[in-house]
Amino acid sequence: MYCLRHTPPILKQGDSVDVLQTRNELAKMLGYSTWADLRRPTRLWDTTNMKSFLDEVDKASNAAGREFEMLMAFAREKQPGLMSIPADSGFYWYEQYSRSVLHFDSQSVRLTLVRRVQQESWIRRRKLFHVTFRLWRCRLSGNRR
Repeated sequence: MYCLRHTPPILKQGDSVDVLQTRNELAKMLGYSTWADLRRPTRLWDTTNMKSFLDEVDKASNAAGREFEMLMAFAREKQPGLMSIPADSGFYWYEQYSRSVLHFDSQSVRLTLVRRVQQESWIRRRKLFHVTFRLWRCRLSGNRR
C-alpha cells in the first residue's frame, strides 16, 4: 500500500497527457474518489479531528501564556524596568518563581533523588550479584581494653 501511494505510475514517453487519468484510476482502485483524496493526510484534514486538535493547541498555548505572564510579573517585581526575560536567564527566573510563589525548591528534590537512586543502585547490585552489603560502623571510645 505504501509503495502504491508514494511511487508514481511508470509512464512511457508521450504518456504525460494521461497522468491525471492514471492517477485517478489508481485512486479509485484503492477506494478513494480522487487522487487528491488519496494524497491528503486524512487524519489532519478531517474537520472534527482538526477542530479538536486546534482546540487542544489553543488551550495549551493559553495556559503557557498565562504562566509566562505570571513569571514576567514576578520578575518585574524583583527587577523593575525589566522589559523581557532573556533566553540565558529564563531558567534562573523560573527557579526563583518556583521557590517564592510555588514553594518548590529543586535543590532539595535533587538531594532526595540522589539518595533514592543510590539506594536503588545498592538493591540492584545485591540482586544481580547475589551479595549482601553490611554497614560498617566504627566505635570510637577512650576506653580500650
